Amino acid sequence: MLFKFKKKETVLDCFTFQSNTEKYFPIQKATKFIPDWYRNLEPPNFTDITKPWGLTTMKYCPGFITYFAESIAVPMWDYAHFKVKPVSRPEIDCASVSIISHPPSQYAGFLDSQYFHEKIDVPWCVHSKSDTPFILTFPTWCYSAKNTPERVINLPGIIDFKYQHSVNFQFMLKKPSTAKDSYVFTFDAGVPLYFLTPLRDEKITIKTHVVTREEFGNLNSTTKTPSHNRPVAYKKYFDKMSKE
Repeated sequence: MLFKFKKKETVLDCFTFQSNTEKYFPIQKATKFIPDWYRNLEPPNFTDITKPWGLTTMKYCPGFITYFAESIAVPMWDYAHFKVKPVSRPEIDCASVSIISHPPSQYAGFLDSQYFHEKIDVPWCVHSKSDTPFILTFPTWCYSAKNTPERVINLPGIIDFKYQHSVNFQFMLKKPSTAKDSYVFTFDAGVPLYFLTPLRDEKITIKTHVVTREEFGNLNSTTKTPSHNRPVAYKKYFDKMSKE
């Protein structure tokens, strides 16, 4: 007899203070962002002996299919153009997008002479009762030839939403060698900034909510934690509190 066990459900409550972002660019399943070039691929014809395996398409690629099926996407909510010059920090011409720059002293020895470290302040925060870990990756498959990400390095990491709630996007922008090499890189509205893939086999349910800016600030606050920027301390503290 085969037993079929129901997957544990993890609910992600996603909050924003921007009603248009929640309406038009919500956090949702990555399957909503399968690129057109992939949809337009012809499925491989395994019965055609004139076409060896190497000439088939990746239409049924299990790695691609599973990646999109198991992930959720955090899309860009506006068009953000980064003007990148050799010396000064990148400029952005989008009023609805703010960036935070980390000084090279915080990552000394890691590409500090070749790249600018930037962080986009994403107008979402996420809460969950589960400590399910998610790995953050760059959605390379979603980019096109007109806007390739060769000058951008995504900074991956593993996070959960029981102990911290921020979903800001951290990345590196290539420094131009000379002023003539200055360039503009664009994050297009509607294109995922990154994917979040759970590291447990669970059913992920996404719920989005619009709140006031004040409520958002409270929901995104980490002031209840016993120390600043120490995830291990966060876990010990909240686990202790939950048992009392």
